[in-house]
Amino acid sequence: MDQFDIRVDSSTLSALYEDIGREGFAELADVVRNDLRDIGARLDAAIAAQDATDLRRALHKLAGILMQYGFGGIAARALHAEQSDDPAALAAEAAAFSAIVPQALAAFNAATDALMKP
Repeated sequence: MDQFDIRVDSSTLSALYEDIGREGFAELADVVRNDLRDIGARLDAAIAAQDATDLRRALHKLAGILMQYGFGGIAARALHAEQSDDPAALAAEAAAFSAIVPQALAAFNAATDALMKP
């Protein structure tokens, strides 16, 4: 499996910061962090249950979160993965995404921390 592009487009986050201010951005960042943790748990549960429908739902939700908050490259891949008709390929992609959710969270934290510095 090829590498994931886990870079955050800082201009997306900067625009949000400018639009909603420091306090609003801090609150939103907490919501995004919780959403990423939740979707990681949902992926793990769907993988364990071998439930293709739940895998697709989890990948779709993950793609939306990633796209909205500056992870365009991996968001597009998640959307593509959710469309797979091959159960083995779907499960493999979901497992790969489950493994990178902590990396995406770390990248998001680094990007938001940089914006929040006084």
